[in-house]
Order: sequence, then structure tokens, then C-alpha cells
Amino acid sequence: MPASYEEHFTAFVDFLGFREAAQQSDETQRAELLQLLRSLSLLQGEFSATKNVDENGTTHYIKPAISTFSDHIVISFPLSTLSLEAGLTEDDDPSFFVVYQFQQLLGNLAAAALKIGFLIRGGVTIGNLYHSQGVVFGPAMVEAYELESRTAVYPRIVASHAIMSRPKWINNSLVFFKDDDGLYCVDYYRPLLFRMPQPGATYNAELKSWFLDSTSIIHKNMNYLRSAGKLN
Repeated sequence: MPASYEEHFTAFVDFLGFREAAQQSDETQRAELLQLLRSLSLLQGEFSATKNVDENGTTHYIKPAISTFSDHIVISFPLSTLSLEAGLTEDDDPSFFVVYQFQQLLGNLAAAALKIGFLIRGGVTIGNLYHSQGVVFGPAMVEAYELESRTAVYPRIVASHAIMSRPKWINNSLVFFKDDDGLYCVDYYRPLLFRMPQPGATYNAELKSWFLDSTSIIHKNMNYLRSAGKLN
């Protein structure tokens, strides 16, 4: 097996309603849509991990590999390479470094999508993958995609059995939760809600403004989908 084809924490994320918006949006909505796509394209990049030690302690800097195509996003962390390049020891748990960063990234994606009326859905797994220079290939990619398209159903990020069977990953109650149907999902709602308004003297006012804007978008989309017979 080539060294670059290794076990990755892999996610496939999709923006719900993108097709309808691309077909039916007015000029203002198209501009917002294009701005979102440009922002997504700027996220693309190779995986990197470094370790910095100074008088304040040890800091690890980890950036996932990200590829985008239209409204689809693939995010991955190569686990062996991460441990090696970030200088992790046997006592360091890679899941600790991966799941929190992934959760925050999802929260930011969900917030950007919600601003123009989209929700996100996806799947996340651990498996073999090649992800470099814009090329994504391997069973982990296939499984993450199938989780998004066949299993998730709702605007949520569903975790695979490969993750659920690893206690160090799934037992993190601040990142994963068990949904009503028994599937484990990534809690991106917490960072979405608490990171949108900027902390400071005007936090309450910004939170109220964000809430009113968000609920207005949700009501608008619900009314459209109801009238169009597309409640699914």
C-alpha cells in the first residue's frame, strides 16, 4: 500500500437546497451563492501539522486536507501522518486533536450556509483514503458519501460504525451525540450558536440580531418549500 494511502478521518458534507437555489434564485441570491462558493474554494488545501514548543508549553497546529466541488466538501485528517508530523507521543490521542477542530470547522460552515438559507448534511468515517493535490480516492470517501446521501436524511452529520466502535472517538460527549434513531452524529450546533455573535459588550444585541435574521430565513424557506410541495 502506498505511504500516502492511509487511514483518514474523513467527512463528506453537502449543502441542502443548493440545486433549487441555483435554478430559481434571483440576482441577489445568485450573488450570495457565488460568494459562498468562492469562500468554499478558499478552504481548499493540503493537510499540514506542526508542533511548537516554547516557554508557554507545547502547541500543535493541524490543518485538514480539504477539497471542494460546487457545494460538496471533503475534509480529511490522515491519522498516522498527523501523529508523525505533529510530534504526538504514545500518550497523545489523535482523536482529541481531530474531533474538536472538525466540530469547529463544521460550525463555521453551517453558519455561512445558514446566512443565505442553506442547511448542511454529511457523513463521517475512518478508513483508507488518498487525499492530495485535489485528488480524493478510497473506501473512506465512498462510505462518507453514502452516509450523507442514504443515511443522514436530516441536516446532520452522521458517524459511521468505524467511528462508533472506537470508544476514544465516540465517547466525547461534547462532540458526538446519539440521535433519536440510535445514530451517532457530530454536534455542530453548539459552535454554530455560540460562535456566530462575537463576544463583547454588544454580545446580546448581536445574538438577538443573528437569531432574528436566521429565523426569518428559515420561515421564508419553509413557506417556499411548503407551497412548492417539497417539504422533504
